[in-house]
Amino acid sequence: MKNHVNGANIGGKHTTAIDGAKELIDQLSRIPEIKRVVASTIRALKGRSANRKIKVFPANGGIRIEYIGNVYRQTIMVYSDQRHVWLEDRVNAEFSKLSGCQKNKHSK
Repeated sequence: MKNHVNGANIGGKHTTAIDGAKELIDQLSRIPEIKRVVASTIRALKGRSANRKIKVFPANGGIRIEYIGNVYRQTIMVYSDQRHVWLEDRVNAEFSKLSGCQKNKHSK
């Protein structure tokens, strides 16, 4: 599969990633402080998005990333013992390095 993700820190049953999300998942799985990265559900957008972007939310044991591509949206779970603020900053830094696209911070 073109966008299949695997590795020691990659978990879950759903191992397909949308365009762009695969690179982010690969980068995050290489960070020693991150214990597990799980590529989750993929949903079609109602319209087309001009830019790829991410939204980051706190979650139990880590963070939830909504990766919004041009046509699809994918949920990515990232688990770590680090505080969610550290994880959010690290995810935003990796996303910026990969794409230079928009990043949105959200908190509950």
